[in-house]
Amino acid sequence: MSRDEVFKRVTEIARAAFELEELNMTDATTANDVDEWDSFTHMSLISDIEREFHVTFSLDEISNPGNVEELVDALMRHIESHR
Repeated sequence: MSRDEVFKRVTEIARAAFELEELNMTDATTANDVDEWDSFTHMSLISDIEREFHVTFSLDEISNPGNVEELVDALMRHIESHR
C-alpha cells in the first residue's frame, strides 16, 4: 500500500471520527486546525486507524504527533515492518 493510499484512508477515517464529511487534510494539518479534534476524538481516531491497519502505536507515537505527516509516517513504519 502506497503512502498516498494510506493518507487517503487516514483522511476517510478522520472524517468519520470527527464527523466532518468535507474535512480536507494535508501533511501539515494539526489538531489545532480542526475544531473537533480534541483529546477524546484523537484517541478515537488513533483507535480507528489501529483497527483498520492492524497496528498498535506506541505511546510516543500517539501522544506526540505534531501533524498528520508524522502520524502517517509512523503508520507507514508499522505497515512496512509487517511486510
